[in-house]
Amino acid sequence: MKTSVPPLIARLLPLLAAVAAAVGTYHFVVPGQADRIAAGLPPPAAVAGKPASLQTLIQTAEAAVRSDPSPATVEALGRLYHANGLIAPAEACWRILRTEDPDNGRWPHYLAQLARLRSDDAATARELALTVERAPAYAPAWLQRAELAFKTGDTATAREAYAQRLALLRRDPYARLGRVRLDLRNGDREAARRELTAITTDAPDFPGAHNLLAEIVAEDGDGATARQHRWLGHEAGRFEDAPDPWVRELNDACFDPPLLRVLGMREYQNGRPEAATAIFERAVEVAPDDPGGRELLGDLYLKLDALERAGTSLRQARDLFANRGEAAPISLYLNLSEVLRRTGDAPGAVTVLDAGLREHPDTFELHNARGVSLQYAGRTDEAIAAFRRALALNPNDADTNFNLADVLFGLGRREEAVPYFKQSLVQQPTYARSLTFLALHEMGAGRLDAAGDYVRPLYDAYWGVPDVRRITATWHLRSGIAAQGAGNTADALNHFREGYAIEPTVPGLAANLGSALLTAGQLAPAREPLEQFSRLEPQNPQSAVLLAQVYARLSRFAEARQQLTAGVQLAEQAGNAQLAAFCREMLAQLPRR
Repeated sequence: MKTSVPPLIARLLPLLAAVAAAVGTYHFVVPGQADRIAAGLPPPAAVAGKPASLQTLIQTAEAAVRSDPSPATVEALGRLYHANGLIAPAEACWRILRTEDPDNGRWPHYLAQLARLRSDDAATARELALTVERAPAYAPAWLQRAELAFKTGDTATAREAYAQRLALLRRDPYARLGRVRLDLRNGDREAARRELTAITTDAPDFPGAHNLLAEIVAEDGDGATARQHRWLGHEAGRFEDAPDPWVRELNDACFDPPLLRVLGMREYQNGRPEAATAIFERAVEVAPDDPGGRELLGDLYLKLDALERAGTSLRQARDLFANRGEAAPISLYLNLSEVLRRTGDAPGAVTVLDAGLREHPDTFELHNARGVSLQYAGRTDEAIAAFRRALALNPNDADTNFNLADVLFGLGRREEAVPYFKQSLVQQPTYARSLTFLALHEMGAGRLDAAGDYVRPLYDAYWGVPDVRRITATWHLRSGIAAQGAGNTADALNHFREGYAIEPTVPGLAANLGSALLTAGQLAPAREPLEQFSRLEPQNPQSAVLLAQVYARLSRFAEARQQLTAGVQLAEQAGNAQLAAFCREMLAQLPRR
C-alpha cells in the first residue's frame, strides 16, 4: 500500500535529496571516509508509532546515508533523529561528525544537549569544553558551560565562562545574573543587590533579575521595593532560557506531534504567538487524523482570539473523537462553548455543554460554563441552578462562587450574594474579581477596616494594575480622613502618604496630604503635594491658598503673592467672599520684596 505523504513532508523530501548530494558544507569525501562513516552508522531507528509521514522521512534519510555515506547525509539524518526524540541514533551521528569534521563546534554542542537530557553532567561538561574550544565565538556554549559549572560547584570555571560570554555579548543579562548568583554564594549581598538593580535598569524585560532582586530586598525588609519587582517580574513574562540558535535550527526538522506541541507551547508562553501557531499547524499537518492535535490547535486559536479558526479546529477534533468512538475531553467542550458564546451564540454554547455533560456528568467546570452560557442566553434561573450544581461538586471553586454571586447581586439579592464572593477566596485568596468587588463593597458601606482586609492582598498581588492602584489609594484617602475625624493625626498622615505614593492623581489625596503636612509644620514635604493639588485643580481657590501659605513660610514671597492674587480671583468667581478676603489679608501681610 502506498504511504500518503502530507504536503509539508513532500516539500522537504527534495531538500533531503539535495543535502544528500551536498557540496556546501562538505566539499569532498576524503579517502576511506565513507567506510568509516558506514561502520559507525546506527541501525535503523525504531519508528513504530510515529506518524507515517515522519517514518517516510526518516527511512528516506537512512537510505540516503547508506547509499552515500558522507558527512552531509549523516548531518541530515542526525538532525531528523535529534529533533524527533530519537536520542541514541542521533548521538551516533554526531559522534561520527565530531570525528570526521573535528574543527566544527556544532557536533560536540549537540552531544552536550543529549548528555544533558540523560542528566550526565560529566559528559555534558566534556562536550561543552570541546564546543568552546572549537567554536570560541559561540556565546550560548559559554553560558551553558558556566551554568553547569555553577550547578556542580566549580565556581572558578563558572566565573571564567560568564566572563567569556560577556566578552562576546556585552551587558548580557544571563551572564550578569549568573555572576550575581556567584556573589550570593560568596556572601556578598550588597554587590549582588547593586548588580541586580543595574540589570533591571538595562534589561527591564528580563524577569530573572526582577524576581531575584525581589527576594533579596524582601529579606532586607524593603517590602515596597520587593512588591514592585515581583510585579515587574510577572509582567516581564516567563523566564526563558537564553537563545541557542544551533539547537533552535533543529526544530525545523521536528515532525513528531507530541514534541511539536511542547515546542509550540514554549513559543506561546514566551510571547511568540506566530511561531507557536506555525508549529501547532505543522503538528496537525503531520498527523491530520489526530483529534488531540486539532483540539490543541483550536485552544491556541482561542487564546489568540482567532475565534472562527478556533471553532473550525475544535469541531474537527470533536468529529474525529466521535469517529473513534471516544469521549471528547472536557477542555474541548469548554473551549467550543466559549467560542460560540463569544460569537453571540449562547444557545449553541448551552447545547455543546449539554453534550459534554452527557459524557462527563459530574464535571463542575462544565456545569459552571453552562451557567455562564445560560446567563448570556437570559435564562437566569437556570443559570443559578447550574452554578449551584457546580458548587455541589466543588464548593470552593473561585470562578463558580464568583459567577453565582455576580448573578445574584445583579438581581438585587445582595445579602445572598456577598457570602459567595467571600467563599471564592477560600481556594484562591488572591482571586482578583472577588477582592475588587469586596473592597469596593466594604468601602461603599463605610466599613474601612473591613475593606482593608481585601485592599491589602489585592494590592500585594496586582501592584502594577492601574485600577488596583486607584482603589488602594482611594482606600488610604478615606482611611486618612476617618483617622483625622477620630483625632488620630499620625495615622491620618501615614494613610495620606501611602496613598499618595501609590497614585498621586486620586482626587483629594494631594490636598489632604499637603494640608496635613502643612498643619504639622513640615513645610518642605508639603510643597510637592500642594503643587500637585494646584496642577490637578487649577480652578480651586483652596489650592492657591494652601500653596501660598507654604511659599510664604518658606520665604518664597513672590510665588506666594502670585498664588494669593490668583486665589482672590478664583474665590470671587466661586462666590466665596470670605476666602477672597482671607487672600487679600494675607497679601497685605507679605513683605514687599
